[in-house]
Amino acid sequence: MRAIKKGSLFIVTLLALTWQACDPPGPAALLRGERMIAEGRYAGAIESLREATSLLPDNPQAWNHLGLAYHWAREYNPAVQSYRQALKLNYDLAPARFNLGSLLLEINQAEMAAVEFAAYTELEPSRPGGWVRRGLAEWRSRKWDAAHESFETALRLDAAQPVVWNSIGVIELYRRNHMAAFNAFREALRYQVDYPPAVYNAALIAHFYLPRDTNDPRPYALEKYREYLDLSSEPLFGDAISRLERQLDLELNPRPTLPVPPPIPPKEAKTQAPATVTREESAPITRTKIPSPPTPQAEAPKPPVVVAKAVTRPPPQESVPPPKPVVAPPSKIRASSPTVPAPSTVTVTTTPPPAQSPSLESSNSTPIALAEKVAMALGQSTRSTPPPPPSPPDTSREQIIPGYGGLNYAYYNPPAPSPGFRHKAKPFFDDGRRLQRLGRYSDAIAAYQRAIHWDGAYFEAYHNLGLAAAEAKDFLRSAVAYETALALQPQSAATRYNFALLLSAKDYHRDAAIELEKLLQQDPSDVRAHLLLATLYDKNLGLLPKARDHYEAVLQLNPAHSQGTAIRYWLKSH
Repeated sequence: MRAIKKGSLFIVTLLALTWQACDPPGPAALLRGERMIAEGRYAGAIESLREATSLLPDNPQAWNHLGLAYHWAREYNPAVQSYRQALKLNYDLAPARFNLGSLLLEINQAEMAAVEFAAYTELEPSRPGGWVRRGLAEWRSRKWDAAHESFETALRLDAAQPVVWNSIGVIELYRRNHMAAFNAFREALRYQVDYPPAVYNAALIAHFYLPRDTNDPRPYALEKYREYLDLSSEPLFGDAISRLERQLDLELNPRPTLPVPPPIPPKEAKTQAPATVTREESAPITRTKIPSPPTPQAEAPKPPVVVAKAVTRPPPQESVPPPKPVVAPPSKIRASSPTVPAPSTVTVTTTPPPAQSPSLESSNSTPIALAEKVAMALGQSTRSTPPPPPSPPDTSREQIIPGYGGLNYAYYNPPAPSPGFRHKAKPFFDDGRRLQRLGRYSDAIAAYQRAIHWDGAYFEAYHNLGLAAAEAKDFLRSAVAYETALALQPQSAATRYNFALLLSAKDYHRDAAIELEKLLQQDPSDVRAHLLLATLYDKNLGLLPKARDHYEAVLQLNPAHSQGTAIRYWLKSH
């Protein structure tokens, strides 16, 4: 009997080994690749899933997983091809739609990403994550109304999403609906009281945008500033926000003023006999400590609004997770659910002017590394950061245009970056110039960002990035690129002129005039700067005497200027 039992056990074991050995190689490779993705072994996953797609060429899940492995390995071109092959085999494969949309959003193809997420939400209308990503893609495509509608749909499915409430608040701020924006930020804080972007944005809106009628919102702003500073031991831009908090505290709780001391009697008075005072008439003498005067605080300009990597008078941006709501990478990856690497933060964009200077050629300029506060706008950082807080007040503004009541640009003032590897950056720079000449501005931006990644001090890459971003209507990226280029080479007339042109097109007319005045201090013979500055003073700032000076300078420097007839007519009529 024991012999029979032993024989049966041997047969069962043999059959199990035979069945395992006969397991189909295609599904085995697919399962092995999926397991390797979950373990973070992307190179091995790619190898296994390539084997799976060769054995199962008509299996859309195999292609979707291969795209996912490439995606996590940041090999974007084969990832896109794999996702598209999966969708070719199964047009309604929702995970592939979601993953492809996320990849396109990550590589700044927002309009194409919006199309993929629109298809995904048609297939999976009850999943709020798809509506959030769709709203993000529409936002980055400057389709504000569509983005607002997508975000509202996401909130109807799941209201407890502070990132989405914060994004809606920023859109309402674009629309100048300040109270609606404030209410959205407060709603975000209702679901997460310590959500940094909403704390910061609520403080800024209450401080600078809400009316101070019956209910003064400034005490609330002061409370939120302090909350934001207490969120961590080293809050982002803590020094600048601390200055705002101290200034607002002094404004709401003024310190006692220093008493005026009595005049000092002349020396001759010492020789005069003092007046006699009876004991009854003399008053007791008390010594009081005179409080030291408070440190004067310069009034800070209105800071940018954070859109949850945090943003300025030009379109607001998200701060610490950004307008760019950031989706954290999933801890586990499943073939049945759409999962992708966390996309880089989203930059809110607006329409800049056409850049008029040609792209710069490469030269041996000294290198430099981008500060974290502008790395987001230049595409160098994967971590969310709020937009830079306001710069110290610029007294030159009032000196140049006193009493100005228009928009003020909040400068980022990036430090000059640190050196890198120019020989590695140069091929990407050359690719960017070629793509820019072809009008492929999004691809050119990506190439210039790769160049900057290898050499943070590549002046020409920053300059051309500013031009390409302006053509792509990405105001924030263009402005930060120009500012960084000027931090590297402050004497660059071409960069400063294009920066002024960009500011003027976004209605920051006084700041554009200041940049042009700086340019003319360096080179008083720059005709184009005189002409643009005269136009700003005439059409936008209403300073006709200054406009006259610069129009006359244009004619003096170039009597045969193409605009000479129009300028002479203007001079006669004004």
